[in-house]
Amino acid sequence: MSRRLSWGDTVRISPTASSDQHPGEVGDICGIRTDPYRAGVVDVASIGEAVSLIYLVEFPGGEAVEVPEALLEAIEDGDLRGPRVPYP
Repeated sequence: MSRRLSWGDTVRISPTASSDQHPGEVGDICGIRTDPYRAGVVDVASIGEAVSLIYLVEFPGGEAVEVPEALLEAIEDGDLRGPRVPYP
């Protein structure tokens, strides 16, 4: 990922994400927290330096899930290919 994501960014969840993380779907970032003990930390010996970010991604239906940064792809407004959860 070339830049850090921020609140309000539209993202696509990686197709390799677990089923409860909505793989392949598009949503918006509505929260961000740090978590040095989850995905993204490669070298446990340098855990003080390697901090991953966990993003709360909200889908159009209102459901939100936490997803590690490594499983997110920023997308431009014009690139909304892929499934979106329809509004009820």
